[in-house]
Amino acid sequence: MNEQLISGPAGSVQVRSHFPSEGNSPAMALICHPHPLFGGTMDNKVVSTLFRFYRDRGVSVVAFNFRGVGQSTGTHGDGVGEIADAAAVLNWMASQCAARTLYLAGFSFGGYIAAALADQLACQSSINSSIQNPIHWRIKDLGLVAPAVTHYAMAALTLPANTTVYVGAQDDVVDPQAIIDWANHHGHALEIFPDTGHFFHGRLTELKTALAEHFHDWS
Repeated sequence: MNEQLISGPAGSVQVRSHFPSEGNSPAMALICHPHPLFGGTMDNKVVSTLFRFYRDRGVSVVAFNFRGVGQSTGTHGDGVGEIADAAAVLNWMASQCAARTLYLAGFSFGGYIAAALADQLACQSSINSSIQNPIHWRIKDLGLVAPAVTHYAMAALTLPANTTVYVGAQDDVVDPQAIIDWANHHGHALEIFPDTGHFFHGRLTELKTALAEHFHDWS
């Protein structure tokens, strides 16, 4: 793994990346971490599980700290700023690898950010108004772990067909029934983990197994 600072809309963004040593990956993955104001960082165990999952499948993978977290500069942007951070990281990823097949994933607040970014890409707009040449990505999978559906406006987002929602039945941060109802209403694939809380304590191996069941190859 490599860590570095890249340019972002609020200054520097700290990124952690893995690129296969044998050459360019045919696909890339971007992972968004939980809420910065409640201790969320790219070191979160769910985020680390997602990172390792994509890495082990030969996909180039990037996680990053939102503005104001770790070595990333700036202050919390109420979701809007964090979407811009994710877009900047995605643009940087495009400069590092020729692949344009994308796996997006996020946990909790990061699930909202990943979904919002997917919505922007679905609209075929530039992911950042300052980017002169829009980069067109093909989203292969969108994985949302305990997405913050009760905290952010996710109902109107346009998400890819291969969207899977993972929820703990005993989630004590986001109402699990609200997540289930949202996923079912929009026709998203759904994995429910019994006796599991928001942070998937003791269930990360099961989460990784479920991720594998919903993984679509980049071809």
